[in-house]
Amino acid sequence: MSIVKNVFLMGGVGNQLFQIARACSHRDNGHDVYILKLSRHTKLIYRLIGFTFHDDWVDIEKVLCKLSFKTKEISYKQMLILIFLFMMRKLGINKYFDTKIDEAPNFLNKLIDVGYFQSSKHLTSNAVEDVGHALIDILNISSDTDNSSMVLHIRGGDFSETDRLKDHDIKKVKDLAQRRNLQIKIVTNDKIFAKQVTGINENISINNSNSALDDFIFLSGSKLLFLSNSTFAFWAAIVASLSRNTELFASDNFPYKSLVKIKDIGSSI
Repeated sequence: MSIVKNVFLMGGVGNQLFQIARACSHRDNGHDVYILKLSRHTKLIYRLIGFTFHDDWVDIEKVLCKLSFKTKEISYKQMLILIFLFMMRKLGINKYFDTKIDEAPNFLNKLIDVGYFQSSKHLTSNAVEDVGHALIDILNISSDTDNSSMVLHIRGGDFSETDRLKDHDIKKVKDLAQRRNLQIKIVTNDKIFAKQVTGINENISINNSNSALDDFIFLSGSKLLFLSNSTFAFWAAIVASLSRNTELFASDNFPYKSLVKIKDIGSSI
């Protein structure tokens, strides 16, 4: 039976792409889907639910258009439910947040589907690829150009200490680059942290770019890519794997292994 699903977009671009993949998943399962947006009082509402406001590095409207999704402004009733759900989540009650894709809808889920939806429990198998192909088309990602270096994404700055790459991760990257006689090219939002953990030398350099979009396109053009635990790196990996035969590596605690094929860097020749 077809059910109307209202998927709410929130957070930075990486999170919103997961939420769009959630909408694709509902559509795959035969449901009518609306994308809910918050254009009024966005910063105020984000402060109330403890969210950071980010600038977009890709036009989400173009992604929604490419995937033929209908959008509408969140209603006041849905906004109140949204605030309630985040309060419940802060109290450790996640019953209505990040629900699995095959769970029967309850009253609140019917009004608004809220979550980060970042595992195979929350998405259908085709949904992530649908979003990845949309990004390839919108950003004109070409398979003709490949970065010949081993590309390492390092996120610092606002990233928690537990999710940052560790010394043993960097050592694995250096060892593989040495085995294959490759230069290491770093893409990062925190050059100071990147220099601290890698020790920049003649074989390791930071990619010069002017924007997050430039970084994303560079990552997407990699043939050999080591990922940090970020949604930004994840979506670049999806685009890279769909547009070329990219080898993907990540730390042992990479949170998205159920959605993308990660190779064992220690056993790679």
